Amino acid sequence: GLIELVVRADIETLLTPGETPVESEEAMAEAIATNVSRRLIDERQVNPAYYDKMSEVLLSLVEERRQGAIDYKNFLEAVKELAEEFVASGKPNLSGYPDAIDTVGKQALWDNFEQDAEWVTKVVDAVERSKTSGWVDAPIPQPQRAVLRAIYEAVGDAHDPQAVLEIVMAQHEFK
Repeated sequence: GLIELVVRADIETLLTPGETPVESEEAMAEAIATNVSRRLIDERQVNPAYYDKMSEVLLSLVEERRQGAIDYKNFLEAVKELAEEFVASGKPNLSGYPDAIDTVGKQALWDNFEQDAEWVTKVVDAVERSKTSGWVDAPIPQPQRAVLRAIYEAVGDAHDPQAVLEIVMAQHEFK
């Protein structure tokens, strides 16, 4: 798709007329922003805090472009950097996290609830102990309730256990 083209291509290729699927700079900028925005919305459930922050950056870039504060090349460079981060978001980005926060799922818990490695570890341990095969997509609610109860017993209700469960259920590593 267009996002992958932006990530793979160098800036000069993106600036060359005829090298992209859209002819005008304005149309290309709009198409890129729309595609990145759509992907951010699609992936938001995995880590709302992370994707909300990325959405704010994108909105700021679009607004700066509309106001003429940045030119097309600088806009492309900034969006390319954002898209590269987005494409890499399925892999743990260990910078800025403690050593124990070493997976995408742990990072989502850290980003959205408590920036406390011990709290995150307790949640992860509770999920691992209580989950059963196919628990996320089970046709009956009991497997999810068991994980919810384990989360509550491990960390209490300082954060809404249901909200914690929803983030956990969106993580591939816990399925």
